[in-house]
Amino acid sequence: MEQLPTFFAPAERDPVDEQCRLCKELASEPLLQPLLDRFPGPALILKQLRQAVAVNKKLVALLQIPAGELLGLRPGEMLDCIRWREGPWGCGTTVFCRACEALRAVLNRAII
Repeated sequence: MEQLPTFFAPAERDPVDEQCRLCKELASEPLLQPLLDRFPGPALILKQLRQAVAVNKKLVALLQIPAGELLGLRPGEMLDCIRWREGPWGCGTTVFCRACEALRAVLNRAII
C-alpha cells in the first residue's frame, strides 16, 4: 500500500468495514465498556492508526456527540482541533501537528 502524503504522523486509516468490525468486536467484550466507563475521566481506546474504537460515557457527555459518531475519528477530529482540517488527511497530518503534545503522547503509546 502506498503511503499517503503527510506533514507529521501517518495519514492512513482503516477501511470503514474493518473499523466497524473491530468496534463491534470490542463492544461484544462484556467487561470492556463497564471498565472504560468506570475510568474517572473521559477516555477512549485508539487503534494503531489513531482511530477511536471505543469511548466512555464521560467522553460522550463532554463532547455531546453520540458514541457511534465518535468511533473511527481521531482525537483532534473529536475535539474539533482548530488545525485538523488544514492537513491533507485530517488529525495528525498537518504541519502544526508536530507541536501537538497529545499526538506525541499517542504516537509514543503513552496514556494521556
